[in-house]
Amino acid sequence: MHKPAYTILVATSDEQLSKNLSSILSNLDSKVIFAGDGIEALYFAEKSKAAVVLLDSDIPKISSEEVVVFIKKNPGLQNVHVFMLHPKNYSFELNGIVDAYIEKPVNGKTLLSKIKTITIQPPMQPVSISNLKKIVGDLVVDRDTYMVYYKDNEILLPRKEFELIYLLASRPEKVFTREEIFKHIWHKEITPKEGRTIDVHIRKLRTKLSESLIVTIKGIGYKIVA
Repeated sequence: MHKPAYTILVATSDEQLSKNLSSILSNLDSKVIFAGDGIEALYFAEKSKAAVVLLDSDIPKISSEEVVVFIKKNPGLQNVHVFMLHPKNYSFELNGIVDAYIEKPVNGKTLLSKIKTITIQPPMQPVSISNLKKIVGDLVVDRDTYMVYYKDNEILLPRKEFELIYLLASRPEKVFTREEIFKHIWHKEITPKEGRTIDVHIRKLRTKLSESLIVTIKGIGYKIVA
């Protein structure tokens, strides 16, 4: 009896989405299992040794964000690829942690292409839990708890400000262009009017953290310094 090359876990409570994905995935040499909520998703992720988890952003009982963080922090699941299936206007909270975002309704060709790409690659090296935490000098940005600390002071930030400081802290001293920042956080091309949005967020971060923490590179963008 032929043994499938790998296992795919589909985690969603949407029956129609499950049927659609089952049809799409039938074109792969894979075993497909299903979880109906976040608790089942965590259980089957551990037990099935799935190579890919297709996680519905609207999954019940445990939020999809919690499921992702648990998987990425679990040493036994370091080679699992998590694809987040999301509605059109979804707010991207886990950039850099989720392996791919796929908009619903799912395009079968796009999904199969992404799965084939990652499953033919060699296993990833274990990802350190510290990847969820960025430390630059006196700044600590913890994506696990969505908290920021500066000189041991706890700083509460709105989501976009958090994503912006996390992005800058992910590559200290790298100059992020305004275009890069906008595309990464707002997920679209920047316009002259929208560019002012970045300036406003940078100004707020400097006020809440430190005026000297984020440096402006005139005509290019911003970088964070230790």
